[in-house]
Amino acid sequence: MTTVVVSRLIIESLLLFIQTVESLGKLQLRNVRDKINESIRIIGIYISQQKYKIFLIIKYLCVMKKIAIFASGNGSNAEAIVKYFDGREDIKVEIVLSNRSNAAIHEKMGKLGIPSVTFQKEQWNESTTIVELLKEKSIDLIVLAGFLAIIQPAIIKEYTGRIINIHPSLLPRHGGAGMWGIHVHKAVIDAQETESGITIHHVNEAVDGGAIISQHRCEVMASDTPEVLAERVHELEYYHYPRVIESILLQS
Repeated sequence: MTTVVVSRLIIESLLLFIQTVESLGKLQLRNVRDKINESIRIIGIYISQQKYKIFLIIKYLCVMKKIAIFASGNGSNAEAIVKYFDGREDIKVEIVLSNRSNAAIHEKMGKLGIPSVTFQKEQWNESTTIVELLKEKSIDLIVLAGFLAIIQPAIIKEYTGRIINIHPSLLPRHGGAGMWGIHVHKAVIDAQETESGITIHHVNEAVDGGAIISQHRCEVMASDTPEVLAERVHELEYYHYPRVIESILLQS
């Protein structure tokens, strides 16, 4: 029986008890009724508390937006995203998937209490297992964070408009095959660019070819090495990527 039904039975029993003491004196009857009223008040508080707990459970199940992060490296962006949403009741990182079992991201996620899974090349190529896992986890958004593999068409088809990536340059400059990590920053410096930054974009079949969501810029100094520029770009990534993810999920 539900809490409400049980409580009603209790109240009905108490009211029946009142009828049995009608023969008592007025003072005695008043004392009995006072105790019964206090019992009813306590039961009412209990019912309200249970209703609120049920409300929170329903709110969690209906409103919580879930993120799956795909990553191949040390997981610094993933770590920033997890920490940004830590403790939230509306958005959470549900799982991390990687194509490298020895990637440092697994250790970082373990410390943060986020499950991480390594998939095999065969699983990636056929993609069915991965799509089923994402569906099982009720994933709302796939976030690529240093993921060095081309997203399979089956995943793009299933999650069209719900896969985003971050690239460490101002696309369309210095994007495409082979342009990742330190290679991008070296290309920026070799091209004598005066500014660089990050591009957050949707993912489609073309490498770095999806619609741009936002871009954020930083200056390139004449004295910059690729490593120094990388640190400046990382600061943009850690700040802006979680906030763009938040904006997308709250609008969906």
